[in-house]
Amino acid sequence: MTFIIGSMNTTAIQFFIHDYMRPSILTMGCVGNVVALLLLLQRSMRKKTTCIFMAVMAASDFLVLLSHAGLYYFWLQNDVPYTVCKIGTFLFYFCLHLSVALLVAMTMEKWIGIKYPLKSAIWITRKKCIIIIIIIMASMLFVDGHFLVIAEPTYENEGDQFKSCGTPSTPKKYHAFIKVYRWIDASIYCFIPLIFLFSLNGLIISYLIKHSKQSTELSGRSVSTTLMKRKQQESQITKMLLMVTSLFCLLTTPIAVALIVYSFLPGIITPLAWEIVNFLEFTNHSINVLMYISCSAQFRNQLKKLFCLCCNYRSNVSQDSEFRLSSITHAE
Repeated sequence: MTFIIGSMNTTAIQFFIHDYMRPSILTMGCVGNVVALLLLLQRSMRKKTTCIFMAVMAASDFLVLLSHAGLYYFWLQNDVPYTVCKIGTFLFYFCLHLSVALLVAMTMEKWIGIKYPLKSAIWITRKKCIIIIIIIMASMLFVDGHFLVIAEPTYENEGDQFKSCGTPSTPKKYHAFIKVYRWIDASIYCFIPLIFLFSLNGLIISYLIKHSKQSTELSGRSVSTTLMKRKQQESQITKMLLMVTSLFCLLTTPIAVALIVYSFLPGIITPLAWEIVNFLEFTNHSINVLMYISCSAQFRNQLKKLFCLCCNYRSNVSQDSEFRLSSITHAE
C-alpha cells in the first residue's frame, strides 16, 4: 500500500532513508566511534572515571552499528546464515542495551561528583567503575542471551526472499516470552533511561545554575592555575555529558512513543514511521564523538595530537622509503 504526504510518495522517502541515509549514518558512526575510542584510550584521558564509561560506550556503539551493518549486508545478499543471524542479533541487542545502561551510569557518576565533590573521590574510583561495567554487562547478557538460542532468519514467499533476522517464526512456546521481552526491551532501552536521564539532567542543570555565582566569585580570587584548569575540564565534561544525554532523550523519545502506540494500535505505525524512528536510533549511536569534540577542549587537543602522530608516522615511513631507495640506487 502506498501512502501520500502532499505530493511526495512515502515509498520513495522510505527507500531513500533505507538505502542511502542509513548506510551513510552507519559508516559515519563506525568511523566516529573508532576515533572516540582512540581518543579515550589515551593515557591522559583514561585516568578519569567518566572516560572509562565513555570508552566502553564508544565500543558498544561501534558494535551496535557494525552488527546492524553486517546483517544489512546479508539482507542485500538475500540470505543470512543461521550462525550470523544468532550472533548478529544478540550482539546488536546486547550492545544496544549496554550503551544505554552505561550512559545512565555515567550520568549518575557525574551527578554524584557534582553533588558530593569531596566524597566522590572515595566513592567513585577506576576499580569501582570497572566493577560496575562488568555487572552491567553480565545483566545485559542475562537479558539478551536468549537470542543465541532462538534468533533465526525469516523469509517471505515460502523461503524465496529473506525478510529479517529475529524471532517472528520461532516455535509457539517462545511467543509468550517474546511478547514480554518486547516490553523489557522497550523499558531497558527507552522508558527507564528516559526517566533517569530527564531527572538527573534536571538535577545537574539546577545545581550548575545555583552554583554558577560561586564559580564566578572563585575565578576572581587568587587560586592556583592547576585548580582552575581542573575545574574548567570538569565543567566541560559535565556540559558534554549533558549534551549527549539530551540528544539521547531527543533521538530515542520517538521510538519510545512508537513502541507504546504499536503495542495498542499496531496498524497506525506505517513502514515510513518505523524507518524514521530507526534512523534516529542509529543517529544516536553515531554522533557522540561530535559532541565530545565540540564541547571539550581536551578532546580537541587529543584529536590534534592523534592527527599529528599519524602525519609524523606517514612522514617517517616516506623518508625511510626514500632512504632505502637511494641506498639501492647508490649500491647499483
